[in-house]
Amino acid sequence: MEFRNKNICIHGVGGYIRVVGFPKMNNNGPDNHQLGIRTEQFERYRPTCGNYRRSFFAHSVFQVVPLEDYDGSHERKVAFRVLKNTELTNPAKFLTLPLYGDEYMNKMASTLAESAPDLLPELIPTILEYIVAGETDQTNFEGAGFNYTPMIAKVGERRGEPGPSQIFTLHPQPGNNRFGVKSICGKYWRSQHWTGTVSQSEHCLGDETWTISLHPSPREMARIESSSSDSSESFSDDSSSDEDSDRDESMSSSESS
Repeated sequence: MEFRNKNICIHGVGGYIRVVGFPKMNNNGPDNHQLGIRTEQFERYRPTCGNYRRSFFAHSVFQVVPLEDYDGSHERKVAFRVLKNTELTNPAKFLTLPLYGDEYMNKMASTLAESAPDLLPELIPTILEYIVAGETDQTNFEGAGFNYTPMIAKVGERRGEPGPSQIFTLHPQPGNNRFGVKSICGKYWRSQHWTGTVSQSEHCLGDETWTISLHPSPREMARIESSSSDSSESFSDDSSSDEDSDRDESMSSSESS
């Protein structure tokens, strides 16, 4: 299924992704602070005291923004723009995860050394500490290769446009509309379900597999279109009835005269 330029919902092991903490207006205008991400389950109807109530449907809607020419690679890169009440936020905010990993850090060190030959070599590690996050080692309870910094949503890093930590690639997985979402560091979104957050991993297994669905779904669209069609037909029928009634009244008046 093609998702580029479409509105979607994202669901993983921990539940649907939800953006929390939309800032309110303040005296200086809209607050462009970072927004947190949570994953919460969609709970269906539950009986309460003999009655049924609908539980909170916690999810957010995102727009898939294609980035065809980001780095000239053959992979189709995208960013995920946050929608608020299915409307685009302004300024645009995108799902964001830190760049991390020893391999990516070594790559950036080489790039920095080549592009800035006058830079003192001993300064490169210090600079990279501000650009690339570290990964866990073998002493970690899950082993090496993880980064537990939670996903956030924030304004585009490149003058309002998506920056490196906001750019991803969709990798199809077995199952219907299931994907691994990979960063430019080669790391995958991970449903850190025990904390209800989204973090990263170096592999793509169950916790790193996400279901992406259109919003509204094709079934909802069909229902909306059908409802709209029924309303139009109903209006048309009402109009015809009014015209027939006016015609009958006119004929009755003519006969009386």
